[in-house]
This record gives sequence, C-alpha cells and structure tokens, in this order.
Amino acid sequence: MPWRLEAMHQFIVDGVHPDQFITCSAAACPYSQLLQQAKHKSKAFHFYFLQQCTAAKDAKALKITVQTTQVAGISLLNTIVSHRCMLDSIVPDAAVRSMLQRLYDALDNMLLEFLEYLQQYYPAYFGTQCRLPAIMLSQYQVNLGNQLPVLETALLQTAADPVLVAMALKPVRAFINFSPPAGFTYGQAAYLQALVASLQEVAKNSTAHPQEAIITCLMQQNFNDWEFLNYLMNSLVQETAAKESLKEKADQWTFYLKKYEQLYDVCNPMHSNQPPVKAWLCSAIRGELNDINKKLQVPDNTAPFMPVAAAARGKILTGLSVNQLAVMSRLLVDSKIIQHSNQAELLKMFAVSLKTAKVDTISPDSLRAKYYSPDQAAITIVKEYLLQMLTQLKKY
Repeated sequence: MPWRLEAMHQFIVDGVHPDQFITCSAAACPYSQLLQQAKHKSKAFHFYFLQQCTAAKDAKALKITVQTTQVAGISLLNTIVSHRCMLDSIVPDAAVRSMLQRLYDALDNMLLEFLEYLQQYYPAYFGTQCRLPAIMLSQYQVNLGNQLPVLETALLQTAADPVLVAMALKPVRAFINFSPPAGFTYGQAAYLQALVASLQEVAKNSTAHPQEAIITCLMQQNFNDWEFLNYLMNSLVQETAAKESLKEKADQWTFYLKKYEQLYDVCNPMHSNQPPVKAWLCSAIRGELNDINKKLQVPDNTAPFMPVAAAARGKILTGLSVNQLAVMSRLLVDSKIIQHSNQAELLKMFAVSLKTAKVDTISPDSLRAKYYSPDQAAITIVKEYLLQMLTQLKKY
C-alpha cells in the first residue's frame, strides 16, 4: 500500500475482520467507535491521495497515482466482500453480525464514492482495464438485468430480425449471467451501459427500417463481434448476388463502401484485441469490389483465373471438407497468419489450388459463402484438428 494507505488497509483487513468478534457480545461490540474510525480513515485516504497528486511531477506520475489508488480501493472492497462471506460461520452472535454488516455497508459506500470521484474527476487517468470490484459488478448486473427483458421485447416489436436482436443483446446477457462476479473491467461495463442506452433509443424512436437502425446503432457502438460481422457481410453478399450484371454488383458494393465509411463510431471497440467494426467491414467490402472490378476488366471469354504454378503442380488434396476449409481459411486470416488484403482473391486461390476427398473442383463462391457464414459442425471439427496439431507440436 503506497503513501500511508497502510492505515486504511490494516483497518479493513485486520481491524474489522470477523475473527476479531468471535467472542464479542452485542453490548461489548464497539460499533460506534469503529464507524468513527472508518470515517476518519476514509477522509485520510482521500487527503493523502490529493497530497500525492499535488506532488506528481508529470502526467505519467499522476496516472500512476490515480491507478494505484484505484487498484487499492478495489482490493479493499473485495476484502469486505470476503469478510461478509465469513460472518455467519465465524461470528455466533446475531446482533454482532448485524452491526458488522452495517459497518461493512458504510465502508462499501465510502470506498465506492471515492472510486466514483476518481472516475469523474480523473477520467483521462482512470484505469478502464481494471476489474470491477465484486460489489459494483453485482450492482451493474442487477441494473442491466432489470432493463434487458423490457429492451428485448421493445426491439422484437419493431419487426427487426430476431437473430440480429439476439446478437445485439448477447454480450449484455453474458454480463448479467456471469458467475463468479469477477473478470469484467470498468471499460467493458461502461461499453455495455452505452450499448443498452443506444439500443433503447432505437426501440423508442419508431422507424420504417428497424433492421437498418439496429445495424447502424451497432456500427456506431463499434460492436466488433465476429458473429455480427459475419451476419452483416453475409446479408450484403446475398443482396448483391441478386443483381444481374457485374456492373450493377460493382455499383452496389461501391454504395455499401461509401455508406459504411461515412458512419462514425462513438466509443472504443467492444473487443479491444480485435479490429474496429468499420475497418473490418470496409476491408471486406473492398475485397469484394476489387474482385468484381477485375472481372469487369477481363473479356467474357477469358478463362477463369488460375495461378500458373498451381495449374502446373496439380491440386493439393486436403483432408478438410469445403466447410472446414472455409473455417480454417477464416482462422488463418483473422489470426493474421495469412495477410492478404483482398479476401475474395485469396479464397479463389485456395479454391483453385486445393481439392477435397469428395470434391475435385471447389467453387470459389461456395467457399466464400461458407467463409462469411461458418458452419458450427465444421468449427467443432477444426477445433479437434487444432488440438491434434498442438499435441503433435509437443513431439518436435
């Protein structure tokens, strides 16, 4: 514990530990004295923080001060949760247990108010990647849990695709049902709150195109979930496939590209370790558009594209099915093992270079469709292959 936080730490960890009250009676329990100590130490906790901020030499030092204090406060809140769990089994006197519960409630409020103070007045330095304290996460879960059924009903009443609605609410539901209550960060909780608020606005403002309104909302919220991206890209591919000529298809992809490039995002990505939703989607659209533009530049009687080297060697036999090959191709691209900006061209290369035990000629269009809408059974089989590869790697 830095700069005199030891006193607050020692008071919570040892001074109000249930072990201290095993033989204590209600008459002898120093509740009022302990409550006064808690208030005094809470003020000292705040005072020494401000003192350290004043002494900070630069922004880096201030950030360290804020985040160190934040982590200390979260740790103390979680310690109080641990104390609560032990009360019934350690303290026999019910009246003493009740007094300690009130004391713990007071300590919770003091520490939560201090963390809210840090978040409000030091937002640039507040650690959004810090895990939520258990008590705060429980409060978020209850709050969002109360809003979710109403929001889901309202969105379904807009006549939007139930699959899209379920997709949009999936991370919220996962957060609500998460147990044990640990592992979610301040940033994730703030993102989900903003997502729910944005979807509530969509449900409240009636529109003739609810499906498009939800998609726009998710794009602006930087909802970079692969399931949503697959859903959106697959719907764009299907809409474009309905166009009769290559020129019409190129115009349609150009329209989509301009449309989504103009959308702005209002927050950081939902998954910080994955590309932003707009960057991923626009890259995929450019790949489709480039592929069509190449076809437009080639006479109709031109033979299908086939790399000379691949044709000379013959096709490579793979033990994967077409569905499994699409999943593996997607995995290689998403993990950046293969880095190729034109995904349509890349899939065509795979199609002309490989064959399966059942299919000698793989359709590029079929492979592309399965690439954007991976089959769950194929995903399971690819997982088994990856586990076999890990086992094999240990033998090298």
